[in-house]
Amino acid sequence: MSASCRTSLARWGLVAAVVLLLGSVAACLLWVNRARTIGTTPLTRACENGDFDAVRRLVTAGVDVNQKEDGKGYRTPLIVAASEGRDRIVEYLLTNGANPNCQDMDGCTALMWAARRGDTNERMVILLLDAGANSAVTDTLGLSAADYATSTPAADHVRTLLHREGAVPKIGR
Repeated sequence: MSASCRTSLARWGLVAAVVLLLGSVAACLLWVNRARTIGTTPLTRACENGDFDAVRRLVTAGVDVNQKEDGKGYRTPLIVAASEGRDRIVEYLLTNGANPNCQDMDGCTALMWAARRGDTNERMVILLLDAGANSAVTDTLGLSAADYATSTPAADHVRTLLHREGAVPKIGR
């Protein structure tokens, strides 16, 4: 398959085609782990789309679960899954070695993204904390997950969880 064809497949998010290629061509792993022209990798695209089967197949094939995107915030698949509210994918990535303390280009972690979503992601916050996510980490603005939970409407459960972990918000006191 030509390089331009592979680039087109990734650019348009055709994760299924990439997964099929992985099943037949071992050399595709070198290609799949590189971020594409638009910055995403097939794994981050699958996380963004909530395609659990594609995530599972890509990880099983050996794709790097901590590979950061290029030029699109330098997010990891875990950060993408957390920001999209994909708790099943977050759990799977953590089980398969995803680092819960990786930061994007703004210094945000998956826990910060989960806290931003409020009480809709209480389970995700628990998963991340249980996996060793550091609630004291701050982003480039000096804000922590507790700060993001404080600024999110209806995030009482998330704030309680973070407070139990010792996180104290700087804002909203």
